[in-house]
Amino acid sequence: MGNNVNCWNAYIEEPSEKTILSPAAAPVSKPSSISSSSVITLKSIRDKITIKDTSSLHSPERLEKLSSPNLTTKELRLRVKNSQFFSKDFVLNISSQGYMSSKTKGVVYFGNKRKDCKGGEKICDFIIPCDGVKLYGQLFVIYYCVESDSYIIRDLGIGLGVYVKLEYSFKLTSDILINIGESHLYFRIVFTENSYPNLLLTVFSSGPIQNYCFYAQEQHISPIRIGRARDCDICLDDMLLSKYQASILYSHSQGWMLIDGNLVRQRPSTNGGWLYCSNNTCLDTGMEIKVAQNLFKVQVTS
Repeated sequence: MGNNVNCWNAYIEEPSEKTILSPAAAPVSKPSSISSSSVITLKSIRDKITIKDTSSLHSPERLEKLSSPNLTTKELRLRVKNSQFFSKDFVLNISSQGYMSSKTKGVVYFGNKRKDCKGGEKICDFIIPCDGVKLYGQLFVIYYCVESDSYIIRDLGIGLGVYVKLEYSFKLTSDILINIGESHLYFRIVFTENSYPNLLLTVFSSGPIQNYCFYAQEQHISPIRIGRARDCDICLDDMLLSKYQASILYSHSQGWMLIDGNLVRQRPSTNGGWLYCSNNTCLDTGMEIKVAQNLFKVQVTS
């Protein structure tokens, strides 16, 4: 799996978020009691890691390339897999020129409202309903990349976020946010004097938010289990999680890895893990996209 138009001001009303204080300077391998003055929330993490600038998507150079007569005929189809608002047979077709009456060629902006305000300027090309949350502005963007001949999705930092489903195994890097059930895992990687990368993890769940630090030397031998089961190293009170939702381990050849499901019995989790699209993410056939109460299956056709 692979892993910019005007930036509009937006307003969001959403539930208050749980907060924790920043990790202490010396990390520990168990949940740490935090002593720092800076406060971290799930929203502040999204704001920090999300690339919101879309100005390059409007550049004259890009628009000129999109006018080429030799441009690809490849299309992106998003088929509804599950939704409270769209019928199951609904398919959203996006071409290299965008979606139907896209305001900008080759770009599709998704939002809860088509205009920035009542009687205002159109800023969204396709409406994604978000039940119970009032959202104004552009939620995320999908665009055609001429250079890579691919379709790219990226969140724009408003609302509940857009996510893509992870494969069975996923290589962890710094500043990524992963959703499992109703919980979120925020990962950072830091290098120490011994050159081994330590993994810092912040867990947002229904209980107290916790910080963890894991050492590569230890987790190469003993994986970290996450789930509802009491014998998990990170046990979460989240009924949408499997008993053994995922494992984290360190591989000398690949680095830190997140493995879905029960690692011992080789059983996948029920709902999987979902990567927050804070950066440009390439869409390929078979992938799944989740935004609010909507789930889409990706198909790229020639």
